[in-house]
Amino acid sequence: MAFGFPPTKKTSFAIPADLDHEKAMALTLNVLYELAWDIELTGIKSWKAWTKISIYAFGEEVSITLSEQQIFLSSKTMATQILDWNKNRRNLEKFENLFIKKAANLTEQEWVRVSNQFHALQSQSTEGLEQLDPPATKKTFLLLPTPDYWATPLLFWTNLVLFGIMAFSGVHLLTPETADIINWGGNMRLVTREGEWWRLLSSCFIHIGIVHLAVNMYGLLFIGALTERKIGPLRVLTVYFFGGLMASCASFAWNENVVSAGASGAIFALFGTFLALLLSKAYAGKNQKNLLLSVGIYVLYSLAQGFGSTGIDNAAHVGGLAAGLLLGFIFAPSYKRTDIKGLKGVLTATAIITVLLSCFAILMLTPKQGQLERSLITYQEGMREFTRQEQLGLQVFNFPETAPKAAIQEEILKRSIPYWKKNILLLESFRKLNLPPPLREQNEKILEYANLRLNHLRLLYRSLEEETDAHDDKLKKYIASIDGIIKELAQNRNNKLQ
Repeated sequence: MAFGFPPTKKTSFAIPADLDHEKAMALTLNVLYELAWDIELTGIKSWKAWTKISIYAFGEEVSITLSEQQIFLSSKTMATQILDWNKNRRNLEKFENLFIKKAANLTEQEWVRVSNQFHALQSQSTEGLEQLDPPATKKTFLLLPTPDYWATPLLFWTNLVLFGIMAFSGVHLLTPETADIINWGGNMRLVTREGEWWRLLSSCFIHIGIVHLAVNMYGLLFIGALTERKIGPLRVLTVYFFGGLMASCASFAWNENVVSAGASGAIFALFGTFLALLLSKAYAGKNQKNLLLSVGIYVLYSLAQGFGSTGIDNAAHVGGLAAGLLLGFIFAPSYKRTDIKGLKGVLTATAIITVLLSCFAILMLTPKQGQLERSLITYQEGMREFTRQEQLGLQVFNFPETAPKAAIQEEILKRSIPYWKKNILLLESFRKLNLPPPLREQNEKILEYANLRLNHLRLLYRSLEEETDAHDDKLKKYIASIDGIIKELAQNRNNKLQ
């Protein structure tokens, strides 16, 4: 089973001694026809073939190169697969076994037919085949930049390094707290709308755990490398940033109370751009149909999975895909009309302006404040008041030990107890708000804490009034209960709001 980006399997076998080069090339064509693979003659010594798409496979690209004595084979997957489930190995075995079998069993008449097939295809080439075998080039490593391939590695390492900094600062590797994601730039309507619009872009580089990062970075490497070969580094950055921006705007508009983060919206934009180039036939090649089917199936499957699962921000995926399609269709004419000077720049600027206008329209059409958002704002403002009154209600515990008993009693009676009564009324009023279940549970726990504070202060006042230690055990129980709730709230204070 092959593993990689993409999974690839290679092999070679000896050409039977009684076959010359022309016979070997002709027999290769005949084998490819029988296997029913789409084929392209790429040189006087080489072929490329593409297996068929099915519900079980996205298809593979098979390369065949002949030397004087050997045939070199390579098969690689054509979609976002980490494992090939032995499909590449089976492709190579099918070709080799059929080639050896035919070489040993073809009759003279069949050799004539096979040779005629080859000469018919060969005569269709308008260019000299000797021009089709380019010199070997150094293989590109997807994680390292080159002069014409640097945007995808740059985006990959930016996401990775930022995640490392987050982890080093104390953010949990697997299940980061919602508050951490927000603090590092996550996108949430309630927060973003308060003038922090930069979150629409920063959220495209923040990931909610290492698994989230790994899945997105695999998708980025696959579609980024595929797209960058066609549109170049600058346009890949354009698609990532502006596609990611539109994905965040879509999430902002659709989700009233969700913290959105991750590169997936921008990655869907890259998929959208690649699909647009295929649909507009700006991406030339014999494997265009296979690529369209494999990438299209993958995108549809990913969207369907998002609609059927909780915890996936499919609004961002749809927004990113729409932006990518828009950008791709606007880019497409520049690859068909390369003779028009300056067309590429004009179309790039047009694409950016179109996406920005779309983002502006989405933001303008977003409801100003829904019921949930109003409730959250009321709750946040109320909790700020609660904190202020809590601090005032606890001032009595800052009195020095030498403070007169009368002064302590007056503080408890005239300030501490009234402030805690106000806090209890405030927390009870929050029960009328449309809060998410976790916040409602948190509010009830804080209400329990406030009642304990009030009861403790009343008993403390009574103990001072009676000048007795008879209530000490009960006072200690109140303190223990209060400490327990404080610890529980501290553990849960950053729980997700959704």
